[in-house]
Amino acid sequence: MPCPVCAQQVPLPDWTWTDDYFAFAHLGFEFWNWPEVTPEFRARVRALLDGHRTAYVWGKL
Repeated sequence: MPCPVCAQQVPLPDWTWTDDYFAFAHLGFEFWNWPEVTPEFRARVRALLDGHRTAYVWGKL
């Protein structure tokens, strides 16, 4: 993303948000040796985050 002040390309995680109410974030959880995460568990996590949009990513690398 180009910086709106200097037009330099800066990755979003490196931006500072001191004077703005918009921000970007990523919260991730990694579970090892757990059974498959159920839709009920995902719904409870979503509820704890006040209904914010969540993404469920699974698989092995």
